[in-house]
Amino acid sequence: MAWQDTMTPIVRSLIFDLTAPYVYGCDRLEELIVISSVLVMQEVDFSVTYTSDVGASIITPDPESDADFVALVCLRTACLISQGEHRDAAKKAISVKDGPAFVDTKQRAKHLGMIAEDACSSYTRVKTNYQIGDGTLGRAIVGPYASGHGDVRTFGYDSRG
Repeated sequence: MAWQDTMTPIVRSLIFDLTAPYVYGCDRLEELIVISSVLVMQEVDFSVTYTSDVGASIITPDPESDADFVALVCLRTACLISQGEHRDAAKKAISVKDGPAFVDTKQRAKHLGMIAEDACSSYTRVKTNYQIGDGTLGRAIVGPYASGHGDVRTFGYDSRG
C-alpha cells in the first residue's frame, strides 16, 4: 500500500482536510485517487503503463516512485473534489431576507467555485508542462542563416527584386 501512504496525505493537504476528524475518510480519498488516475491516463502518456482498478482501489504497478504521475493524479484528485464541493454548495445555495434578518449562502458557493477553478487550473498547468517537457520542446537556435541562394552577407536577400 505504498502509493496510498504517499498520495493520500498529498491530496489531503491540497484540499486542506488536515485535522481529524477528517471530512474525507482514507478509503474515500483512495477511491477518488484511483478514479483520477483513470482520468489522467486518458490525457497523459507515461513511460510506464499503469492499470487502475476502481472497484478494488488498486493502481499497478505502484506509482509511488513516479513523481510526475503522483503529482498529476494528486492535483487531478484535488480538482475533482473541489468541483464536487462547489457543485454541492451551489445546489444548496439560498438567499433569504425576512425583515432585518438576512441569510445568503450563495457567496460560499461562489468562493468554492473559485477554489475549484484554481485547483483545476493548477492541474492543467502542470499537465501542460509535463506534456511539453517543461518548455524544452519548441526551442530554436536563432542566429544567422543562409539559404544557399544569393549573397551570404545579405543572408540570401537579393535587393534587386
